[in-house]
Amino acid sequence: MKITKRHLRKLIKETLLSESQMLDIVTNSYEDVEDINILANYALRNDMQGALKDKELQYYIDNNEAAGLVDESMGWLKHVGDEQYEMPAPAGWDLDKVYTFFSKFEDEAYNVYSKKAAAASAAAPNRAERKAIGRAFTYDDVSEDEISSITFQLRKKGGKVVNINMEDDGNLGNMTTGMSSEFAAGYGTTLDKVEKTLRDGGAKERKKRKPVKLSMPYYD
Repeated sequence: MKITKRHLRKLIKETLLSESQMLDIVTNSYEDVEDINILANYALRNDMQGALKDKELQYYIDNNEAAGLVDESMGWLKHVGDEQYEMPAPAGWDLDKVYTFFSKFEDEAYNVYSKKAAAASAAAPNRAERKAIGRAFTYDDVSEDEISSITFQLRKKGGKVVNINMEDDGNLGNMTTGMSSEFAAGYGTTLDKVEKTLRDGGAKERKKRKPVKLSMPYYD
């Protein structure tokens, strides 16, 4: 049988439509598993680039939440093909390969997120100050959004800031750290500029407590 160009184009179009169709692999009447099902479809087709570009999965990539999606998926994927869960396995379903795909998706999604975050950080203002703050917390740098999670306290000597104590609410490792003028200078900035960046970013200042004057007990 001779295949014409017209017939070939039709076959290609039908193949593309078939590949883009989402199968009902992971389903549940009570839980929202739509995004897990979408990723399961890409796993079935071994289409990593499609998964990374999928509009519904972009939320997890852009917000660095792919790990959460993958972790939640593990409890569902193992039941595909189990009659009790009414999720019949489609042709070509291989659970080990699906697990591998999901794990790779988590890694690839993080790589995409990291590149986007690095580009956004490089384009944002106060980069030297944010890098100094980040390194004080053992990070490369901090984003403008992360600064609001920091509480800081100024340490002064002779009316001049000589150290900035900082702690975070968990976003940066839930740790307490500090920054000296020498440390700030190592990243091309000053404590005054770091203080301004903290204030502008919504960081909370902890004021130094006033000394409490204790009254002596009075006896008759």
